[in-house]
Amino acid sequence: SSLLGLSFIPLRDEGAEKERVKKISVWETNFSSAETGTISDEADNLINKRKRAVCKIKWPPGGSGTGVLIGKREILTNFHVLKEMRKAYESNRDNQRYTATFHVSGHEHKFYFTGTRPLSHDENLDYAILELDSEPDSALNIPSLGPFISSITDTTQFVVVIGHPSGGSKQLQYCHVAKIADEFAIHVKFGNPQAPAPHPDRVLYQTHEMYWGSSGSPGFNSDGNVILLHTKGFFPYYNRPSVIEQGIKLTSIVEHSRSKLTGEKFDELFPTFSSSSQGNVLFGGIQTMDVQEGE
Repeated sequence: SSLLGLSFIPLRDEGAEKERVKKISVWETNFSSAETGTISDEADNLINKRKRAVCKIKWPPGGSGTGVLIGKREILTNFHVLKEMRKAYESNRDNQRYTATFHVSGHEHKFYFTGTRPLSHDENLDYAILELDSEPDSALNIPSLGPFISSITDTTQFVVVIGHPSGGSKQLQYCHVAKIADEFAIHVKFGNPQAPAPHPDRVLYQTHEMYWGSSGSPGFNSDGNVILLHTKGFFPYYNRPSVIEQGIKLTSIVEHSRSKLTGEKFDELFPTFSSSSQGNVLFGGIQTMDVQEGE
């Protein structure tokens, strides 16, 4: 409250009390949300099944990130994660040191990358699609999330980010989408070169856990579909933990990869899109399709 210049303690002076309440009202109007983060039981079950597709990425000597299975053996992560892997690969070309580990039912299942050459990537959109050396066994019930990509809309109020912050165990956090009116954003943007400029391919949201190691985490909407790729944050206040993160819209990533992948591979990874023209993007609603998902 001190950082925002707000006081939640009533004041005796009538004029001062009116000014205090006015400041809180302005903050609530422009910075807060009435969204409770509620999702249906069906969507919660879907997210619990689909989070099996989230993996921990490791590379030498101690690098860590997050990825998500979008195909039979294709992993989507951040381009800046790939850049760090490439740096490490210059001095250590042992492919068994570059791993993607899925945590299923209390057990670890480790796979290896075929190398650091992506099927598709873009530094501006900060994404890369890499291949594993083998497919996860069907008995593991690890779903491919390529068919379950949905669009972010103006009504999207929160995102469920799932990843491996600090290279640790899998974490889940409900993050409110940050919708701040420009005229009230001076406390975030003034003198802060890290604050991102508005961009149609990105969305901002609040988080308190998803920092280092969670780059490449998928974000789910209230229907259980994936909508963004967690990428990086910035410091609203100097010398304070970052609480504003940004993600890349998965629909933007899909459209970019359309020109990089073969038609056959594109259709395999993203069957709800057409390789020749824009397909039917999911605008909310539970999407289950005819794809086997683990119980």
